[in-house]
Amino acid sequence: MRAVTSASGVALSLDFFGVAATGEMSDIEYLGQHIPTVAPEADAISLMSYPSHYSKGWMGFKEPGEHPEVIGIGNEAARKQLAPTGASTILRTWLQAFPLRASNYGPAYVAAQAKIAESSGGVGWLMWSPSCEYSAVWNGFPLQKKAPSRAQ
Repeated sequence: MRAVTSASGVALSLDFFGVAATGEMSDIEYLGQHIPTVAPEADAISLMSYPSHYSKGWMGFKEPGEHPEVIGIGNEAARKQLAPTGASTILRTWLQAFPLRASNYGPAYVAAQAKIAESSGGVGWLMWSPSCEYSAVWNGFPLQKKAPSRAQ
């Protein structure tokens, strides 16, 4: 796939389950998503480290869905796996834009995930809502007024 996209000047991005970065090798082998093997072939990888998708007690969190910082744990684990490869692949993380297992979900939760994604090595991010309901996203990132352009 890389040969085809590269020859056409098209960037290649691959999605990975969050467990590909944070899980056991048995999980990674089962999925076939081994970051050091596959990710260097892509321009970007996007981890799906949705906090709600981790089991109660994971990494000491009573309810991981309540913790936007799970995003950072996934990014840091992926970066550690990528580092020895020398690849220039960037992380563009999928963020949770839905309230599953997150009683504190809302605009601040979404904005916190984005900030954590970027502070943990991500370059931008993507939002996913299985119901296509993005009001918390829109409210978490208010529109900025553009500066008036100067006439030339």
